[in-house]
Parts: sequence; C-alpha cells; structure tokens
Amino acid sequence: MARGRAAALIAAVTKVKDYARQNPEKASEAIEKVEGFVRSKAGPTHSAKVDKGGDALRKGLGLPPHGSAGPGVTGSGQAPPPPPRGTGDER
Repeated sequence: MARGRAAALIAAVTKVKDYARQNPEKASEAIEKVEGFVRSKAGPTHSAKVDKGGDALRKGLGLPPHGSAGPGVTGSGQAPPPPPRGTGDER
C-alpha cells in the first residue's frame, strides 16, 4: 500500500514539474500567491524564511529564483527588444 502512495506522489510531482517548465509565468505567480498567504499568517518576522522556501521550491521546479528574471529577460518578464537597425555597424 505504501508503494502505491509513493508512486502516486512521484507521478504528481513529475506532473507539477512538467507544468512549471511549460508555464513558468503561471507557476511563478502561483508560488507568489502562496508566499503572500504564508506571509500574512506568519508575519514579517518570518519573511526571510518564506522567501528562502519559495526560492527552494522554484529551484526544485527548475524556475529562476524570486526577483531573478532569468537569462535574456528584462524585469517585465519579456525578452529585450532587438538592437535598432541602421546604426552604421552593418557590413
């Protein structure tokens, strides 16, 4: 019976990781909502621990840490615009 529960748990974790990798923005938003709820219950004295836990969850799901936009992404969560053309550097 314990093997069945462990297999179900592993399958659920695998599905969550796949979803987070396919939908990183939604996964990050969900984690932020949970962090906000926990902060509201735990108070500001435990804010650093909530941040640490959220970052550990993000790392486990393959997401960048909170406040880190990741490579090639601006603070708005979008890729930076391409450089303007016609700057005289074309050859």
